[in-house]
Amino acid sequence: MALVKIAQVRFATDSSMATITRTTGTQFRTALEELIAQIGAGIIAQNPNLIAAAEAAIQSIVSGYFATTSAPGLFTFPNASEPAPGVLSQKFAINPLAISPAVASFHNRPTTTGDATIRVVSSDTDPGTWGNSIDPTAQQPTSGSGGVYASVDVGGPDGVSRVRVISVSTTEGGNRAIGAFTASRLASNDIKILRWTVASGGQYALQRGNGPNLAAMSWRVLTQSSVFARANDLVDLEYLKRDGLLVLRVNGAVAAVGALTSAERPSHDTGATIAGVWGNGNNLTSNKLGGWQWLVPVSTGTVTRRMVSVDSTLTMPADVKLNPAQKRQAVGPVFDIRDYGAKCDGVYVTDARTQAGANYVWTNSYNFTSADIGKRIAVKGAGPVIANANDGVWLATITAIDGTAARVDSNATSTVTGARCVFGTPDDVAIAQAQKEAVRAGGGTVRFPAARTIATVPLNVENYVSWAGIDRNVSWVHVLQDNPGNGGVAGTSDWLTCAGRTTDNPLIGATFRDFGVNAEFHVHSAGYGTAVKPLNIYLVQRCSIERMNVWNTPATAVPFDHSYDQVTIGYNFILNPGRLAPSGVGPGGSGIGAGTKATGATEPTLIIGNVIRGMHSAAVAGPGHNGIFTEAQSGADPDAGVPGYRIVNNVVEGMPNGISDTGSTGTIISGNEIIGCGNGIRLAKTTLPDAYPGLHANILGNTIRGCTGPGETDGVGILIAMPSGGGPNLRDYLHTLITGNQIFECKSWGVSVENPAGSSVEITGIVVQGNVIRACGRSGVRLYSGSGRKLRQIAVRDNQLVGNGRRGISDDRAGVLVWSGATLEGGRIQDNDIYDLASNPTQVDTIVTTGATLTGARISGNTGDA
Repeated sequence: MALVKIAQVRFATDSSMATITRTTGTQFRTALEELIAQIGAGIIAQNPNLIAAAEAAIQSIVSGYFATTSAPGLFTFPNASEPAPGVLSQKFAINPLAISPAVASFHNRPTTTGDATIRVVSSDTDPGTWGNSIDPTAQQPTSGSGGVYASVDVGGPDGVSRVRVISVSTTEGGNRAIGAFTASRLASNDIKILRWTVASGGQYALQRGNGPNLAAMSWRVLTQSSVFARANDLVDLEYLKRDGLLVLRVNGAVAAVGALTSAERPSHDTGATIAGVWGNGNNLTSNKLGGWQWLVPVSTGTVTRRMVSVDSTLTMPADVKLNPAQKRQAVGPVFDIRDYGAKCDGVYVTDARTQAGANYVWTNSYNFTSADIGKRIAVKGAGPVIANANDGVWLATITAIDGTAARVDSNATSTVTGARCVFGTPDDVAIAQAQKEAVRAGGGTVRFPAARTIATVPLNVENYVSWAGIDRNVSWVHVLQDNPGNGGVAGTSDWLTCAGRTTDNPLIGATFRDFGVNAEFHVHSAGYGTAVKPLNIYLVQRCSIERMNVWNTPATAVPFDHSYDQVTIGYNFILNPGRLAPSGVGPGGSGIGAGTKATGATEPTLIIGNVIRGMHSAAVAGPGHNGIFTEAQSGADPDAGVPGYRIVNNVVEGMPNGISDTGSTGTIISGNEIIGCGNGIRLAKTTLPDAYPGLHANILGNTIRGCTGPGETDGVGILIAMPSGGGPNLRDYLHTLITGNQIFECKSWGVSVENPAGSSVEITGIVVQGNVIRACGRSGVRLYSGSGRKLRQIAVRDNQLVGNGRRGISDDRAGVLVWSGATLEGGRIQDNDIYDLASNPTQVDTIVTTGATLTGARISGNTGDA
């Protein structure tokens, strides 16, 4: 029993003081463990301050901030209350003993001993010595003929290095490959390096090298990227020991992922993470990539490593003066689900075979073993087909292995060959435990590794906990689920869910990023509902979902309803959303959904850079409804409409509707590309009672091509339509600006403004200006109102209307068509350029108003006017 250490800790806590001086991390932890043991045994009185202080210190240990270290450091002990800034700090500095030759300062920084040893070495054949003089501005040799300019040992095989490329030449791929490298062993006669380099064609590549010295290295190319190296690129290289993966990011985007063989991995486990610049030792300007810079810590699993940057200066990280609670608040620890028991052993094959009535699954691409017993398995097409509820997914559990087949606990409904199939151990408990630990730490990130993870039950997400993988193409979650309960109620048939959230209790500070969700085995045999989705995220505040793959979802893929304060939905790839949703306009079943209650709170939601691909075609109406939509919930008030939806630079392809604004106010729809959808952009009421169409929208600079229908009057580029049955929330105005769009090759009209009989309101203030509308099946612009309804102050001006009317429908082959029976009150149709240069023109009329009633409307200055 270390009584002196116990006394030190007891004195610090009982007296609410905060100092243990010059105690190593191991000694401190040992003393603390002994103290807690005495508390548990009742030896020490139940002093609330003492217990609270001990719990805070334990949490710090759990979070990895008092890791084992062999070098002395300065630690201070927190009292019962939250420590002030600077309390519980770790002094961090370069160790002069590890620099050869020893110096009192390094790049104008003192080299006093801290709690960790940082070695600055040259990794030539004689590691640990410089052998060359140092250029103080570029931190590299001024003479010499080979080797790495500088490298920094950051204390372990997992890590991240960062390089800012100053200049690059394709010749460097052959003999002067520049780069950062990690997980290297730099010992005499045993040098092993993982690095990025510039290949002879100028693309980034990942390599693994080994040899007795740098001059006699043998290199193997792990993978070559399609990304070309450019000056000023910011290049990050991360090595993940457990997976043997090397991940290269260029300017924040994954450029390449390389993997070591199982035989190669052990040789990199014992070496420390090194960041460096590889190249000739001369002092050419083209070789100067900059000096070392320490960045914030990065966590890999439960291990925290420093990042090293090759940049313009060497600076110590500003966060070293923060206490662990503040560090967690700033960057948060990472909780790898494998550290909480996750197997992450999912296997995905595309050659599964089943036989109707038999309880076996066969596949030639995988050899089932006894280790697979107990795993959950799903086969596409082998199960029941229930309309909008189960599209043939068969879910079962492996109970035995008979020869090459997996025996399961139920019988297949259908015989299939070459079927998609996934199987693995459900990791729900580990995922939940990782989130629980993140909550206990005050926030953090649940990490999915580069593997296939199996999820089978709903899990409520918590505030300040984020969800991330290594990359959306390598970190996959497969949802295998057919849970009972109402498919329209959160928490029953979804996976990550916000069940129970209210406007007074939103989800705060969560991000979802860099992993993939494949929900093709997610069904709800009890019946379709809007909550049958893997991500059921709503009532969100300062949250985001970015760089995700979300594929084959039963209902909406990415729902972010009721969003507040800087919410972003960005750069996701969404494939086949709403696959179980009924065809046509209905609830849920879209790519991205952003509903609002119109509470009047600011919702500056940004929807940017997403790619959404559905299965819709001209012949067959695809599943799902909208690529992107904003929606007014029942009871919303348009006069208190929530502004701020910005839908910009997205691609939507093959959805029944590309983008629908069905109830927000002042939405900006700009720079999007909509290809082959049933309709392009649509402003209309939803199926929800008492909702309303989008108001005051700005539809700017979009490209809309090939809207297909398949309905006779579907296939419209931009459609504004009031419902035939009004509700209490509808108003007599819309005021939409449609300008600068390219609309072409649509089945029906380029732009159609519709106010049918039975509507309870008028449409007011639509402006269609400066668009190019060409080669559409019907007229370029159509204005329609039914019996007893009006269109007020509609402006159609300065558009190019070219070669429309290609379907040859009688009386619907004009540049602008005011429908027979429509009432136009005020407004103007002016200065449009209306023409058809084909040898057999299809657009045979310029402006047609036959049978319409025009009151105070001006028609002038149009090409072809009498």
